[in-house]
Amino acid sequence: MQFPSRHDMAMALIFDECGDRHDFPDRDRLVVTDTEIDESGHTINISRIACRSCGMLKVSRWHKPDRVEPARGFAVMGQQEYPEPGDVPGIVDRTRRITDAEYTKYLATRGISDIPAYYAPDRREGTEQHEFVLRIRAGQFFLLEWPNKIGEILPIPPYATSAGPIDAVPGAALCWSPIDDGEIAVTVVTALDDPGPDRSYPHIAELSSRFHAGGVYLCELAGARHELPPLPAGYGDYRLRLHTSDSGCLLQIFSHPRAKPFAHQPMQGV
Repeated sequence: MQFPSRHDMAMALIFDECGDRHDFPDRDRLVVTDTEIDESGHTINISRIACRSCGMLKVSRWHKPDRVEPARGFAVMGQQEYPEPGDVPGIVDRTRRITDAEYTKYLATRGISDIPAYYAPDRREGTEQHEFVLRIRAGQFFLLEWPNKIGEILPIPPYATSAGPIDAVPGAALCWSPIDDGEIAVTVVTALDDPGPDRSYPHIAELSSRFHAGGVYLCELAGARHELPPLPAGYGDYRLRLHTSDSGCLLQIFSHPRAKPFAHQPMQGV
């Protein structure tokens, strides 16, 4: 059973406060934000508009009108969809304001009275930086949560989340090094808040992963283990942002509600 995190609780509170009073901009306009192809090969136009208060998505779908014989009218199918937690306005600040007592009460309302002892508490600790030299084999190194091992992520399971040079499942991530074999410098930054991407690296990708125990370590393929400090916000979702260059890697680990994988576009001249 996956226990709700503080981010999950904050998201639920924001939705409850907004209720049905959604603030959709341009609510009467159909602006195409995406398309898909139906089973008959026809193009479906999609409009997704987010509520400015809670992020709830108003989704409209309709067949793309025929350019040769445009219809005088067309049917629009509408529904609402929940956003990714990371797209909910104000969720990070709201999460920080949740007390231990409020979180315990929230879990109790969902029938959860005993939190597993290995679930890390919310420490709200600051930023730490650690330097390592890793022995790379087959272009790989790993971020693992105790007591997880490489088998959690290797071979990469079909349900893993991927973003360029990083793949992850809850409690484990496979990082792809810019070199296939040899030693490389790896900097790891753990933080409560987003430290921001380091644009001096030409390749940057990030994704989300949930950690339970809070204790993590870097692991070489068939090699050494390098312990890291406990994660700053305890049990919950974290963002893993991997930077790579020919000379080294930077891995940022920071508390952040779940969001879609993302690859940064390289800056000109980098």
